[in-house]
Amino acid sequence: MYTCSYDDELANIVKAAAKRENRTYRGQFNHYLKLILQHEGLLENPDNKKADCTRQSNQSAHVQP
Repeated sequence: MYTCSYDDELANIVKAAAKRENRTYRGQFNHYLKLILQHEGLLENPDNKKADCTRQSNQSAHVQP
C-alpha cells in the first residue's frame, strides 16, 4: 500500500464530499482516483467487462435449431 500527502485545499474538498456522500475520507479519495483513472483510460470499467461476459454466456447457451 502507498501513502501520499495531498494539498490541503484538495484534501478539504474531498473531505467535504465524503461527508456529503456518507463515505470515509479514504473511500472518497479512492472513489475519485478510480473515476479519474477511468476517465483517462487507465482503468477498465469492471461493469462493462462483467456485462460482456454475461452477454457471451447467454449467447452461447442459446442454440438455434
